Order: sequence, then C-alpha cells, then structure tokens
Amino acid sequence: MSVQTANVGAATEAVRSHPIVRDARTINRTDATHCVLEIVLLPSVDRVPPEVLRALGENDCGIASVQRQGDHLVAEAI
Repeated sequence: MSVQTANVGAATEAVRSHPIVRDARTINRTDATHCVLEIVLLPSVDRVPPEVLRALGENDCGIASVQRQGDHLVAEAI
C-alpha cells in the first residue's frame, strides 16, 4: 500500500454517503505532495466505524490521524 496508489477521490465519494459521516472532502495540502481526505463524523461517534475503514481500504487509503475537534471526531486519510 502506498500513497501513490491510493484513490482519494473514490474514497471520498465512498465514505460521503455513510450515515455516520457528516462531511468528507478532499484537501490539497500545501505541505504535501498528495491529497488528503478529511472525514468529519457525527457528534455521537467516538471511533471511525468499520464501514468507513472498509471503504477506505477498498480504495487503498488508510487513516493518517484522528482527533476530536469540538463535538466531532475528524479523521484524515491518505
């Protein structure tokens, strides 16, 4: 698995439709050579659900970081 083979665009579309996901967007970081998928989960969620992880894995993406921002859990995937 490699950042070069990850399909971040397809992963964004796959997780965006999940009912636990409040928002999913692809971000071009100025400090990176690749796009990052930012996933904002609903306030009641305390972990990245298996369905979201599966959708990421099917597109050769993985979780780079997870942190709480206010009431929401925010995951970054590459």
